[in-house]
Amino acid sequence: MSVDFGSIASGTTQLPPGIKTQAPETGADLASSTSFMKLLATQLANQDPLSPMENQEFVAQLAQFTNLEESQKTNKNLEELLTLQRLTQAGSLAGREVEFLGAEGRAETGRIDSVIVEGDAIGLSVDGRRLSPGSLIRIMANSEDASSAAALEEN
Repeated sequence: MSVDFGSIASGTTQLPPGIKTQAPETGADLASSTSFMKLLATQLANQDPLSPMENQEFVAQLAQFTNLEESQKTNKNLEELLTLQRLTQAGSLAGREVEFLGAEGRAETGRIDSVIVEGDAIGLSVDGRRLSPGSLIRIMANSEDASSAAALEEN
């Protein structure tokens, strides 16, 4: 007997009579190894003894689950890397003079006091006012950067 795990999750496959499953609370629960093993054990326990699951089919389902787990881990790692990259880029702005859109839609200038992380969002504190990085119009060079560049040009 073959049961497609994806179609069970979407509700398009009917399980054989007598097999009862408890719906997971979230889609992520179905992808967990515990849920997978429970579903696989149920499938094996309720298969037709005269027509057991083929070894190739069994291995293919295990491989699909392994691929799903690895994809989820890769996605999580990429999300963490992206957050770290954003934080690093925003952190390099601390102390910089910036021009930004103010409350009335006019350009204003100020100095970035700090970088604020709230969940996945990164904000800036400019002269005590909270701004999103998207409100920046221009980032001015630090006087230290300008003097360093001038010293390099002289050499």
